[in-house]
Amino acid sequence: MTGPTAGGIANLNKPSSTQQSLIAQAGLVASATAKNRGPGRTESASRAVATQSMPMAIVGEGESQLFGPIAGPRRLLHFGFATSADAAAADRARLEALCISLGQPTPRPDLKHHQVDLGDARLHWEQQNEFTAYTWEVAGVGSPFSTSAGARSSAMRLVERPGALLVSIDLHVMPGAAGIQLDQIFGGTQVAVSRLEGGAAIVATDFRPDEEGFVRILISHANLSPARAGAIVQRLLEIETYRALALLGPPEAQRLDPIVKSAENALTRITQSMTQVRGPNADRGLLEEITGLAATLEQESTNSAHRFGATRAYDKMVQQRLESLGEQTVPGFPTFAALLARRLGPPMLSCQIIEERMKTLAERLDRATELLRTRTNVQIEHQNRDLMTAMTERSRLQLRLQHVIEFVALAAVSYYFVALVQFVFQGIAGDKLLLKVGERLGMPINLDSNFLTAVAVPIVFLVVWFLLRRIRKKHAERQW
Repeated sequence: MTGPTAGGIANLNKPSSTQQSLIAQAGLVASATAKNRGPGRTESASRAVATQSMPMAIVGEGESQLFGPIAGPRRLLHFGFATSADAAAADRARLEALCISLGQPTPRPDLKHHQVDLGDARLHWEQQNEFTAYTWEVAGVGSPFSTSAGARSSAMRLVERPGALLVSIDLHVMPGAAGIQLDQIFGGTQVAVSRLEGGAAIVATDFRPDEEGFVRILISHANLSPARAGAIVQRLLEIETYRALALLGPPEAQRLDPIVKSAENALTRITQSMTQVRGPNADRGLLEEITGLAATLEQESTNSAHRFGATRAYDKMVQQRLESLGEQTVPGFPTFAALLARRLGPPMLSCQIIEERMKTLAERLDRATELLRTRTNVQIEHQNRDLMTAMTERSRLQLRLQHVIEFVALAAVSYYFVALVQFVFQGIAGDKLLLKVGERLGMPINLDSNFLTAVAVPIVFLVVWFLLRRIRKKHAERQW
């Protein structure tokens, strides 16, 4: 970006009229600088920034001394922008270029805050994990919050917006102010008023954006040291900035609410079906549906975990800043802590409730899944039992069939062996030879081939049975 020229710096150093408001001074600073940036640059820098997705990193903001002592009446315009890592790096580079063009030191690499002297005004820059803040500090002139329409937003013409605008704050420090009518400043809205530093300072705000989107904060004090004034200013700006960052969580909770509600209804329907429908196919379909619900819920839980974690962290930081103020009540008005408890409490509770619902739903899904798996396992065990019974019966039938086949085989083999023996007897010189042998032996039975074959039948049968039994035994031993 092109920095201001020497003429622009001279314009910055010119004192403003006492009739002009603080914001008009900021607008003059921005306008004088924008003239030296060339045509088109101001228009490009002042375009409305579209809402962008926020980084989901859990915040760990450190304590930084952004503001030094603040003396006299001062007006501060604070702008907080949501920035990603790339946008933050580009914004830091633009700030370094601005500092170089003004002949001022650039931000130290190890610091996340810097201050730029612009003559009548000072620019405070801060960059944290999820946001970048620009705060314009100028002399306070006239009554609080007196400005022409649109003049406050012109303060950001000097630098390019790094991201989506999160918060705009218009803060006035009024030493020794008396007789200020809060109704005339804040209208009919509820205003939080507190005494600080033992009553040395009174702070007031309604925590509501005005018609131009600025949250107005008034600090009135008597004899408050500049160092303490600067510390109070920083704490008040941090409270509103962190409150805006904490409020990034409720939209995510609203987005998740219909998803969680749909999953809860689906799980109720599935559990009812589990008591009415039984069978492997039905249980398989229910298990697939539950698995799909669990996967969807796990995805949404993972996507929202960082946002809800950051919301809790920012809310805790708001409470810590409120405690550090040491508020004392003003009769008839709520304190900052009391008003924020009513404004910030319900949105934070909605985030907590949706987280608890998602956690409870995940547990219910686990129980339903385990129940279905148990029932499916029991069904599988019953099927395995029936299968084993059928296999046992089949083995028994096979064994009986095997015995029958063995018997048939024994008869067939014996028949063939007997036929061979008969052929042998018939070949031994015919039946006459056998008759002569019988006569010599004095046997009255005719020893013909048929008689001998009949005698050989049981012998052959026993021999074949013994051989088959031995073969089967050896085969069984090899299997084991």
